[in-house]
Amino acid sequence: MSQIKVMSESLSNKIAAGEVVERPKSIVKELVENALDAGATTIKIVTEGAGIKKIMVEDDGKGMSMEDAKLAFLRHATSKIFSEDDLFKIGTLGFRGEALAAIASVSEVTLHTGLASKSSTIIKISSGVMESVTESDGRIGTNITVENLFYNTPARLKHLKSLYTEYMHITEYLQKMALARPDIRFEYIQDDKQVFQTFGTGKLDETLVMIYGDKIAGYMYEVEKADTDFSISGIISHPQMQRASNKVMSISINQRTVRHYGINRAIIAAYGNLLPKGMYPIVAFDIKVDNQLVDVNVHPAKLEVRLSQEAQIEQLVKSAIEDVLANRNLIYKNVHQPKKIRTSEQFGLSLENHAKSQKIAEDVVSYQKLSPQIESMQKEKKIIYYPNKNSESGDLVSKPRKDILQSFYQRSNLDANTDVRNDEKAQLEVVRDVTSSNDVDFGAQNTAVDTLQQLSIIGQFDATYIIGQKDHALYLIDQHAAQERIKYEEHMQKVRAFETITVQELLFPLVIILLPEELKAIKLYGEDFQKNGILFEKFGENEIRINGVPSWINKTDIEVYVRKAIASITKNKAIDSAEIREQELIMLSCKYSIKANDILSIREMEVLIDMLSKTKTPYTCPHGRPIIIEYTKGEVERWFKRA
Repeated sequence: MSQIKVMSESLSNKIAAGEVVERPKSIVKELVENALDAGATTIKIVTEGAGIKKIMVEDDGKGMSMEDAKLAFLRHATSKIFSEDDLFKIGTLGFRGEALAAIASVSEVTLHTGLASKSSTIIKISSGVMESVTESDGRIGTNITVENLFYNTPARLKHLKSLYTEYMHITEYLQKMALARPDIRFEYIQDDKQVFQTFGTGKLDETLVMIYGDKIAGYMYEVEKADTDFSISGIISHPQMQRASNKVMSISINQRTVRHYGINRAIIAAYGNLLPKGMYPIVAFDIKVDNQLVDVNVHPAKLEVRLSQEAQIEQLVKSAIEDVLANRNLIYKNVHQPKKIRTSEQFGLSLENHAKSQKIAEDVVSYQKLSPQIESMQKEKKIIYYPNKNSESGDLVSKPRKDILQSFYQRSNLDANTDVRNDEKAQLEVVRDVTSSNDVDFGAQNTAVDTLQQLSIIGQFDATYIIGQKDHALYLIDQHAAQERIKYEEHMQKVRAFETITVQELLFPLVIILLPEELKAIKLYGEDFQKNGILFEKFGENEIRINGVPSWINKTDIEVYVRKAIASITKNKAIDSAEIREQELIMLSCKYSIKANDILSIREMEVLIDMLSKTKTPYTCPHGRPIIIEYTKGEVERWFKRA
């Protein structure tokens, strides 16, 4: 008797579900993509117990006939591709025809679908077995409900994370999809609480405000750039609107939300040291490309794609962002501290407890040290004051955006405590007021140089921060960060002046003891040391002698630089000389700059500010911390209850 047998359809579907249905988010993703492929303009998503107890997706797409509805639950049944040639020009989000069969095999599914002006069909499936097919009253579109996920595969249920984690995976996906498709109206409800809603106006800035809150409205910049193969459109944020997670960088290709590590690296490289290490900007990009140049069939869950010209699109993204940031005033503004995100315990979310969750607070600025001066000003600190010899007058600076919602309430005779989420029309008007106000100038040119050059120095606070005034705004400048930026750019300019690396021979060679793996790496890739200006020779059993290093290195930092090069070559089999050089110059700039508690004369402060105005990036130090923060007259008056 043969030992090899063909698996039953039920068993093969459960195995396939292991790849397709990884977690509740996977089901939401597949059902939402089906709705979009069906031409839906409105999609409503409802979950209970973070999707484990129930997931419902309802759309106003074209729906299905009874015959198609029954076929849809068969493996590899699809209306989207029909030949091998179609695989090379996939234009739909779904195409494999295995999602519904996999979902139905590990849950209880109810499908209610219909075509325009015809009766509708209701199908009930449990554990992959079709239990009933009935005819119902006519409806347009599809409503599909998935309940008791993994009830027949308890091992899968056991390995899910907490309900809070699963809930956040769903939320993250839906937010990214809403940004990829601002023309679609999305509504997401978790345990009877609305998480977020968009209005399908096609305006990306409005969608961003609905997801991340109105505080980002004045800090968004439009990006558009194209070459022969790719076209980029989207929005990036001011460096001040930074987050501690790269999940706020939303990338879609032909309106398909994807992960693309190369594009993420290009975005981070474009911001450079405008951001601290480990912080990320809010980004929403859609990249248009011919379907024949992108392969979407490379990942089981279709989360990643392969492009024919990876390096080309990464360079295009990087240059597009750099072009926008180069023409913007990136001085930090004083912003109110945002609400903190609630923890999972506050929601009562766990696999054992299906208690209803509360609405999650928006993911907002986590860089809590954005304005350390505010806390300092509330304490008794020494302020060194100098008379303002050059008092200036001028037009009011542009009105801050902080009270935009309050002003809307006043114009509309609404109470500031009104829950506008219950009034969709009023809510949309608030969003449009935030995003379309004249206070937001997407084309504003860089005025940081003018601000710094026209700054009147008032004095020095706590022998650390320079206090200045221009027009009706107050500025605090971190003197250490300012000189760090000046010295860093001076060092970089000197290093870049040399087309080839110049080497300084050491009068007293440096002997360094190495570990066995370090010795092995140097033996294999030692030529890279020579190319990067490090002259060495074997010296003893486990030592090398350094005879020369690049001329820009300070003699007290030679060993640190060499050890970084050794670590780089041991880990990467090559020396990342650009990164090591940059880190070394950052360290040198920090080490030899003015420190906190250094008292400066008025003339010294003026010279420092003048030198800062001549730098390429006067907004942040090389570590990404802000150099200058602006406080408007209106904000100061609110502190003193005058406004």
